[in-house]
Amino acid sequence: MAQVRREPSPPLTERAFGGGVSIFHLLSLISASVPNSVTQSNTIDAVLRGGLVLLFSFVSLVPHRYLPLADWTAARWGPEILVCLLLAATLTKRWRAIPSFFLLLPLLILAIINGASALASEDPSLGISREIYYLLTGVCLCFVCWTVFNARGRLFLSCGVLLASVVALIGLLEFLGARHLIYPGAFETTNPLYARLVSGQEDFGRRVLSTVGHPVYLGAYLVLFVPPAISFARFSRGSWTGVVRLVGVAALVVGLMLTFSRGAWAGGVLGILIYFRGSVGSGTWKTAAVVAGLVVTVLSFDSVWETLEERQTWLQVRTFQESQRGVAYAQATGVMLEQPLLGVGAAHYRHLAGRHGDYDDTPDNMYLRVFAENGVAGFCVLSAVFLGVARFLQNGSRRLVEIGDIQGSDLCHAVLAGLCGFCLDMVTCDALAFPLTRMAFWMVVGVGLALAGTCRAELKQGSDLVPFLQPKTDLGIRARFLRHPG
Repeated sequence: MAQVRREPSPPLTERAFGGGVSIFHLLSLISASVPNSVTQSNTIDAVLRGGLVLLFSFVSLVPHRYLPLADWTAARWGPEILVCLLLAATLTKRWRAIPSFFLLLPLLILAIINGASALASEDPSLGISREIYYLLTGVCLCFVCWTVFNARGRLFLSCGVLLASVVALIGLLEFLGARHLIYPGAFETTNPLYARLVSGQEDFGRRVLSTVGHPVYLGAYLVLFVPPAISFARFSRGSWTGVVRLVGVAALVVGLMLTFSRGAWAGGVLGILIYFRGSVGSGTWKTAAVVAGLVVTVLSFDSVWETLEERQTWLQVRTFQESQRGVAYAQATGVMLEQPLLGVGAAHYRHLAGRHGDYDDTPDNMYLRVFAENGVAGFCVLSAVFLGVARFLQNGSRRLVEIGDIQGSDLCHAVLAGLCGFCLDMVTCDALAFPLTRMAFWMVVGVGLALAGTCRAELKQGSDLVPFLQPKTDLGIRARFLRHPG
């Protein structure tokens, strides 16, 4: 049996993880001892929402895994410890909400399949630890967002659009100045922490890195927020608010283009098309014209065309089987065939791909990675989760129209459009294996589910949860009552 090689871990990793678990249990005991009247107060909700916004702000703006400070374990694992604290507080306050979680059953099935895959892998401890890590920073984060942002999903989405716009603006300034404005020493191959991410690729040329460190993952991150940004801009109140939000849309579109990630471009185009195809309200064509004008303007610069020529897209298409991506796809297929049903186990691809000649540690395709690590069973269940989320968001958008919440319906549809673009982009990158894009994706999913399941402020104030699957007849009666209370 082949020996699995491991990456060197920071010297205090185990103690940091143990400390995080201890804090998790300590917070649970403290919260359980607090009276219900205090635990259910709005103050705790505000603290949880603030913690989620702080978490997303930190992972968006600070490349904590690549800074020299990342040698200190507390900084390296800070976001994960914060997730544990948020999860403990949420479960203490809203444990009754667990059976009502829309994705509970399919995600439990997925966790069982992935757990069985990890146990049957060549290094079960590695597989189980990575599955727990992915669970905490993915599905659990989705549940926390769904619960905490129950009636205030727009708050997180507006903060997310703002942060993504800032990240995109930093990338734009980086492109204009032809240098890294912040964290210049972190994104160099001389930094061993960063060198593991880029796998020996020394230079990305003019492709922007911003605060993310990799143009492909930066593009996937921005794809999520382009349609919601357009939705916010279309429903702006006041001229100044409209101008600021249009600037945010422009920053996101331009920043996305300057990544020169072809998968992100395709995902962005798909997300925008899906959004405009099903958007509600007026001004759709005007907004579409503005976005098209931005794209044409960016493509009019010589430096953009020069970078496009360096990418040699058409040459790679003609010689796909011999290209780096085509070879990676073939090698990932070889890994998948070792254990086709359950896969080789989480985090095992980078260790076992060398058997098939792949030493880049990635298949450049999230779906192939899921096939290889979690098998056909894991891929089918994950696909069912994605389709269920899409269906639920679509139905939620229709329900919000029925009760007269046009803006909420449009924003819900924008979330769906951004997620569809992200899923297309994952054909060319393993975005759910990268911490920032994984957290962003599942947080947006959780907020989207919460937004689709609420009936705006007309619901009784103070209700913790809103039933998701309400019959259309009930919603129709509710809508008529809201319009004609008498």
